[in-house]
Amino acid sequence: MHAGLDALSLAQVESAVQRLYDLGRIELLHRGMMPEAEVFACRYQGRRFNLKYDLAYGAELQAIAAFSHDELDALAASLVAAAD
Repeated sequence: MHAGLDALSLAQVESAVQRLYDLGRIELLHRGMMPEAEVFACRYQGRRFNLKYDLAYGAELQAIAAFSHDELDALAASLVAAAD
């Protein structure tokens, strides 16, 4: 789990994704729902990741393509900062 993401509300996650999209930092490919969770399928620097918001556990990054831990931490920090 990445620091700070799990404390964000769904509204904050939506706002953060929209801000980073507007800034051209991420590409939002699709938003979907599954039982008890919202999933944002995104691309960052050409690589896929999912941002999942679970009603019980909060937000979590899931790398689909290869990301280093440092890259995921930086992406999480950008999302948390954009949510404020």
